[in-house]
Amino acid sequence: MPVSAPPTPPPLDGKPPATAPPPSRRGPGSLVLLVGAFLLLLLASLGLWALEGRKQKAASASLEARALAARPPVPAAAAAYLEGMALMQEYRWAEAVPRFKQAAALDPTFALPLLRLTVALYFLGDSKDVIDDMQAAVRLSAGAPDDIRLRVEPHYFWYQGQWEKCAAAARALRDREPDNFEALLPSLLLTGCVPNPESLALMARLRAGGSPVTRDARFDLMEARLAFAEHEDRRAQEALDRAQGKLVGPDKRFLEAAAERERSRLAARAGHFDLALQLLGLAEKTYVDGGHSFEAARVAGERAEVLEAKGQYLEAAAEFERQLQLLQTFGATYAAVLATKGAAADYLAAGEPNRAAALLEGVKAYPQRILQNVEEVYGSLGRVALEQGNLAQASALMVEALKTLAKDASAAEPVLLAASVEREEDRLQAARERLEGATAVAAEDAVQVRLAELLLDMKDAAGAARVLDGLSNEALPRAQAARLRARSLRESGRPKEAKASALEAVELARATRQVPVLQAAEVELARAEVANGEAALAHGQLTALEAEAKQHGAGRLLLEVQLAQLHALPKGQARVQAARALEASARSAGFLRLARLAHEAAAS
Repeated sequence: MPVSAPPTPPPLDGKPPATAPPPSRRGPGSLVLLVGAFLLLLLASLGLWALEGRKQKAASASLEARALAARPPVPAAAAAYLEGMALMQEYRWAEAVPRFKQAAALDPTFALPLLRLTVALYFLGDSKDVIDDMQAAVRLSAGAPDDIRLRVEPHYFWYQGQWEKCAAAARALRDREPDNFEALLPSLLLTGCVPNPESLALMARLRAGGSPVTRDARFDLMEARLAFAEHEDRRAQEALDRAQGKLVGPDKRFLEAAAERERSRLAARAGHFDLALQLLGLAEKTYVDGGHSFEAARVAGERAEVLEAKGQYLEAAAEFERQLQLLQTFGATYAAVLATKGAAADYLAAGEPNRAAALLEGVKAYPQRILQNVEEVYGSLGRVALEQGNLAQASALMVEALKTLAKDASAAEPVLLAASVEREEDRLQAARERLEGATAVAAEDAVQVRLAELLLDMKDAAGAARVLDGLSNEALPRAQAARLRARSLRESGRPKEAKASALEAVELARATRQVPVLQAAEVELARAEVANGEAALAHGQLTALEAEAKQHGAGRLLLEVQLAQLHALPKGQARVQAARALEASARSAGFLRLARLAHEAAAS
């Protein structure tokens, strides 16, 4: 078959180059020599291509050489397994799955394909088969050599929530094969297993020592993820820059999408929200075009988190709801529970507890095997019930939410929910002890704000002031601190200073864009105005807040507003009657603190 050389492109000006030699005639012998030379060049290129392919296969095989030698599988199964691993190394989960299934079918005693299948299926959203395949991999690896067993155990212990065993197995595996990324990966990937600072220190040592493991783009992507989690943003950026030069090969689009997602997190943290959303849009398109619809849904959730950071809570909730639509084809998943939880929190931040409650209804019927592993969702359910004014339901959900602490002592939401319920039940000392005893979260701003509020309830203004002085300079705690200082000034008989502090709280709260924070500041401003003899100003503010509470189903806020309205009434029979009515309403709803305050108002 004759082969013709590509035509020489004409010069830019359309004229022959000044140095071009004159045309010459070539005989048949010259033509044969040219064709022969071209064919030799073509064969050499094909040889180099084949050699490179063999090198890639050899490199892939070497990554799993110890495991395959420890208990050799059927050769065809080993070949299919290595093909799956090569695809997995490029995050091509959908293409890797059939290879791993083929390897498992060719050799039913081969544990590793089932292990890798669990990882691929996880990223594809198949939570049911993940569990089944993990159990099968554990069964097949029982009694197997360490090179096989240690590959399975970290994933299994992580699934079981046995963090110490997970860490021990992951460390043992990475120490056996320090230059193998597949052996290092479990200690990096399995969140909660090996502490991030330990992993980052190890990665720095591997890079300084020139380990072959650092040549893998996934090494840099994982380093960027871990560094970001530890707020080492510069290191994360440097890791992503290193990864960029390694994203070459037949199909690196999913690795590129992973890099775009990491860059979006850095952009959002730096306040470049539009850039973050743009990067996530590119990543989502890659997943949609590549058939990774579960990862596309995850990206929708990440877009929602960027919108949260912008303070656009209704838009964030809508994006979480879009994620839920994308997840519908996968049935009940952990991702759907987390998306529901996120959307509910955003609706609460937007001051719409009824919409949050309606959304949460969708996960109540999920299987316990899923809800038990995302127990913080009970904290969301309880918080919504509390904001709706259903304290009995909030108290029941608090019990379920607190089970989270057995697995994760750093979960703040259950502690805050429990303290809030106990406060409304007028068990102030119990709430205080809970907050002070939650050592893993006691230093967090949200916990300290709640503690300061309790101290004011308990007439300990000096203690509350010390707590407020220790808060960070973030907008949200500043707004809450200004509100509580206004309350302390009002209760100490300094109404003018209280109003000034309350006005500051309103401005700071408005900047947070969190409606409940703003509403609480506005209630305190109205109380300061009443104390300052400006009841008419307070009346208009409280009337507007009452309408908002009724419109959006904010039952707890409604009670707080009614208590403030009560204090705005002049002393007399009308005030006594209103106080008794409020006391009855609060008591029937279980809000004993508010009932007590209403009773005290009637007696004053």
